[in-house]
Amino acid sequence: MICTNCGHKLGPSDLFCGECGTKVQSNETTDAGQVSVEKQSVQGETIEKQVFTTPGHEPSKLLVDKEQLNAQSRELVDEGKGFFRQAFKNHDTVFSGTHKFSFILSAVLILAGLILTAILLGMKIPESISYMGVTKSSVLFKLCFYLLILLAVIIGSTFLLTKFTINHALTFQKVLSDYVLVNVFSFIIFLVGILLLAIDLFNFGSGLIFLGGLLFMFSPLYMIGKYSSHTKPSMPSFYAAIIYIALICIILNVFKDSLITSLAGSFSSIFQNVLEGIGNGYFNNY
Repeated sequence: MICTNCGHKLGPSDLFCGECGTKVQSNETTDAGQVSVEKQSVQGETIEKQVFTTPGHEPSKLLVDKEQLNAQSRELVDEGKGFFRQAFKNHDTVFSGTHKFSFILSAVLILAGLILTAILLGMKIPESISYMGVTKSSVLFKLCFYLLILLAVIIGSTFLLTKFTINHALTFQKVLSDYVLVNVFSFIIFLVGILLLAIDLFNFGSGLIFLGGLLFMFSPLYMIGKYSSHTKPSMPSFYAAIIYIALICIILNVFKDSLITSLAGSFSSIFQNVLEGIGNGYFNNY
């Protein structure tokens, strides 16, 4: 430290200059100010580092989320490979154990089936249907919606019936997984029927569609028999099968009535649009 008055060198503990007697308090104040500035600057650097460092965690978090998503995708793909391997090889062994596929895989397969059905049916429905007051997308949406509701009712009925009459330990995930697994061939037959319809082979196509629909509806009878063969059911499986057939008949009757009502409403609106078009054309001519 140096005296600001005479330039004499001072010691760290000197309060006055030994040469001219000047107080060194101003120097200490200056030093304190420098220290304060340094502290402030250090704090400012710390704040700046914090401000600029905190957003740096976002890329790492996004990287972790991306890695987790990739891991889940790989796991789903591997599970799907095992699903189709089991479906085409031997699905009878599934009923003897507790193995079940995930909800995500079952939902993805059902949605994929509905999307494929909509695409193939969309190839057959002509664009000229828009002249009748309805769009192709609305027709496909209603059809897929009704199919989804019908599948949900069938799977729900199968679960309730098998749980309360065959095996109380059954879970909904197990019944859903087994139903989707068993009906892989049912869907293939149904899909081939739609393809045959698309190439104007109506007899074979409609026959395969009807067969696929029957397999979808009555495959739970096969599941009831398999479940009852691996456990002691609280009710004979024959009675459970009769109850299921009665439930299916009731469900199909209700479904048929709602479908007819919906179609009647659509055709009435179409007929009304046609009459309005004819009337407008008649009055425009006169």
